Amino acid sequence: MRGGLTKRHATPTGAYFLPGPRARCHLEVEGDLRPQPYPTRKSLLCSLMATALLLSGAEALAEGNGVKFGEARVHPYFQLQTRYDSAAVMVSNGNQIIGDLVLHLRPGLKLSLPSPNFAVSLDGGLEYLWYTGVADSGARNASHLEGDANLDIGINRGGQVSLDIGDKISRSERLSNVPSIVVGALSLYNDARLQLNVKPAGGALQIEPNYHLTTEFFTPSGIVSLAGCESGDTCDPRAVGENNYLNHTFSLNGRWKFLPKTAVTFDSAFFMRRYFGSAGTPTNGLKATLGLSGLLTTHFSALLKFGWGHDFSNGSYSSPIAQAEVGYLLSQTGQVRVGYLRSFEPVPSSAWVTYGLDRAYLDVRFLFAGKLTARAQSSLDFLSFNLAEGADGDSRMYFNGDLGLDYELASWISISGGYGFRYNEKGMNLADFNRNEVYLRCQVIY
Repeated sequence: MRGGLTKRHATPTGAYFLPGPRARCHLEVEGDLRPQPYPTRKSLLCSLMATALLLSGAEALAEGNGVKFGEARVHPYFQLQTRYDSAAVMVSNGNQIIGDLVLHLRPGLKLSLPSPNFAVSLDGGLEYLWYTGVADSGARNASHLEGDANLDIGINRGGQVSLDIGDKISRSERLSNVPSIVVGALSLYNDARLQLNVKPAGGALQIEPNYHLTTEFFTPSGIVSLAGCESGDTCDPRAVGENNYLNHTFSLNGRWKFLPKTAVTFDSAFFMRRYFGSAGTPTNGLKATLGLSGLLTTHFSALLKFGWGHDFSNGSYSSPIAQAEVGYLLSQTGQVRVGYLRSFEPVPSSAWVTYGLDRAYLDVRFLFAGKLTARAQSSLDFLSFNLAEGADGDSRMYFNGDLGLDYELASWISISGGYGFRYNEKGMNLADFNRNEVYLRCQVIY
């Protein structure tokens, strides 16, 4: 989602987290199928041994605060994740999706230069996904390299007028913002951003005009064509390049804090979507909401937003958009959030122009003994795909669930583990299918 209403690759609302382990797993699942054979006992033993070796080898690292260069600090880190995915790859015999044990090897680097006049933060890493081929040796061909980097520069953040410049780039197999593509594609996503922050009258009023230039390019992930798809059809993974797009987003957001912990909010975004291929329809749209956010009591918080979304180019969408959320804060040790979100986005497809999103979500987090975080997240999405002039094209339902634990062994080493589930209601000539994932992750940071 764009325009400040939701965030890409985030929790259902992308909001706050409790203090706790440095490495948290935010599972983003994209579809699954029927139950598949589980990995052999030998393969599971090998993966657990690899994790144990990483834990024991990490003891040789001294605890520290990174490498200091002047006022900047650099923190190298390494993540190892073992994940069993019941919908890891698609094999050559038709529409069959099989499970596999996938190892993630991710070295990365964090840079921090705090300053009220010129602050810089950078977080990036490369990640190799090794498909072990436990259930089918052909799955090994799906092994590939991913990566991401996020640069954030702040100029004069201590003043009444400040400037934020940033860029986020990622290469991933998880296409969380393109529901028209279910499986079989890798995304190269880049979002460059520029935001002016104006805080007159002591900061009670905040005005934030910003601009985002977003591109996304798709390539096949190496799986074969789906059964029933002709070469070049949008359901053919080999044709995903037709969905490449360019997005201009001009936003104006505001916030007036009329009470110490309560504010009136205004969010607006005008987007211009253009496609490099023939799959999508050029779209100009506007989203605007007026809302209220803050603490009702010392423990209860609320967020209410209401507005309108409109497609000016094709008339595919013209409807209210909104967000309502209630949160319960249990001191500094826990929080529960439940909410509803309604919005719309352009969709790269030769059949549809936009899709409307109705989402109900729940996020629960508790911190125990200052080191162990227990978390549970779920969301239920109803997507309605729209044709030009508001005609209904199709509808789908997705359910996401994630249960996990994060534990901080020390300030420089943490482990995470959990279970993720996703239900997909059809897509790309596939029947309804489920995805089950079990994962264990370890992170060492210096």
